[in-house]
Amino acid sequence: MLAALAYDLKHAARGLVRDRAFTLVALLSIGLGVGANSAIFSLVDQVLLRLLPVREPHRLVLLSWNGPFVGPGWGSDNLLPHPLFRDLKKDNQVFEGMFARFPTSVYLSAGGGTEPLQAELVSGSYFPVLGVGAAVGRVLEESDDERPGNTPSSSCPTTTGRTIWVPIRRCGAARFS
Repeated sequence: MLAALAYDLKHAARGLVRDRAFTLVALLSIGLGVGANSAIFSLVDQVLLRLLPVREPHRLVLLSWNGPFVGPGWGSDNLLPHPLFRDLKKDNQVFEGMFARFPTSVYLSAGGGTEPLQAELVSGSYFPVLGVGAAVGRVLEESDDERPGNTPSSSCPTTTGRTIWVPIRRCGAARFS
């Protein structure tokens, strides 16, 4: 049995040496297949298989709502008018904590260029509910919700990630840490 395997391997090696074009195409095909599978698995692993980097991610729930005009704003999908969020939070008897978030676009000026970035406006309970703290300074607190615009600028928290990569079209990439 082992002798037959050795004979087959020797015969296959001679064939690959003899037809180098076939060998090159076969190796490139195997390399592309392995690379594509690796890239796809990495994407699926990051997006679908890994848990969110917050305390107890399995306990997070996203509330969705579709409805007509309520209060001073419209609601759709998981965007609720803020007065409705406040009422839900005040009368909450089900959840341990609730927070609100609203995706928006902001602009960053750096290196002589301005780039649009995606950001979120969040309620003061955002970080405590997620169990995430600040690396430096402080995060939003629930008391920040009660006095918008009345906080002295020296104590206003601004929270960003540890590192932001911004593609600046004119100047290459900028890194802010």
